[in-house]
Amino acid sequence: MEMNRTRYTPGLGALVLSREIKAEMVRRGITTTALAERLGARRATLTNKLNGHTPMSTAEFLTISNELGIHASALMTRAEQSIPFMETHRTQIIQNEAQ
Repeated sequence: MEMNRTRYTPGLGALVLSREIKAEMVRRGITTTALAERLGARRATLTNKLNGHTPMSTAEFLTISNELGIHASALMTRAEQSIPFMETHRTQIIQNEAQ
């Protein structure tokens, strides 16, 4: 029996938001493992969400921003500011993220 798997393809908004979350983690010196532990999630699950392999819900985004100690609107504002760059370089960025 052949199984068809539908691959999740994140939109530009999800992509830039995930990248901003990762940037904030670096700024605060928080590893994916440490954040996953704070969230009570598996590291692999969080990694998949941050890399755009699985969708992130609004509730998950709000919880992550809270755990990072930053207001969700601040992360969204930063993400929005990077959209022009992301639109210009989207194909290259997505290819790099997939590796």
